Amino acid sequence: MNGTELLRVVDAIHRDKNIDKEVVFEGIEQAILSAARKHYGEEAEVVVQIDRVSGHPTVTSDGMEVSSDVLGDLLGRVAAQTAKQVMIQKIREAERDSLFSDYSQLQGQIVSGTVASHVGGTATVNLGKVEGILPRGEQIPGESHLVGERVRAIVIEVRKAGPRVKIVLSRVHPDWRDKWTGSAAPGTAATSTKMTRGEALAILGLREGASAEDIRGWSHGEVKKPE
Repeated sequence: MNGTELLRVVDAIHRDKNIDKEVVFEGIEQAILSAARKHYGEEAEVVVQIDRVSGHPTVTSDGMEVSSDVLGDLLGRVAAQTAKQVMIQKIREAERDSLFSDYSQLQGQIVSGTVASHVGGTATVNLGKVEGILPRGEQIPGESHLVGERVRAIVIEVRKAGPRVKIVLSRVHPDWRDKWTGSAAPGTAATSTKMTRGEALAILGLREGASAEDIRGWSHGEVKKPE
């Protein structure tokens, strides 16, 4: 891999995964370093540096620069798989951090997605780039969700879980009810959104079987919610 090819790889990962280029460069440097140590031994003093402009990698082992031919042979024949694994791990971590940053900003906000699975009472919701979980205890009593169904919920927790981001959703949290009624942000801009019968019941603090008078104007009406 020459400098031009390396720059193309960095740019492609940056655009496809929305990962800072510097993070990608560091991941590739770490991959080359791992491969070089596997070849020369852990005792060898190996230094790896990639020129951020030309993309040319420079590797020294015990103070002696490794030629480009030796470097290519090193990565291609000795430790290509190791280098690949290290780089993929670095990229996945950076991708996770990017998703965590994005969805942390949505905590307390209403999101919508598609139910991907429903196992043991917990629904997994596809939110686009990541999946969220809707535990049984955070679902509206008496409500059931089918695979492929569109569902709205509020993000109540976002945390890193190993290489992934865990997003917990709720349809009964007080903030969810406040968002729908608009009481959480009086005077903010609002849009009109159709509310399901189950959502209306949850906001009113009622369960399935409530009288028609209790839910009239909610189950088939429209309410204002802040954007």
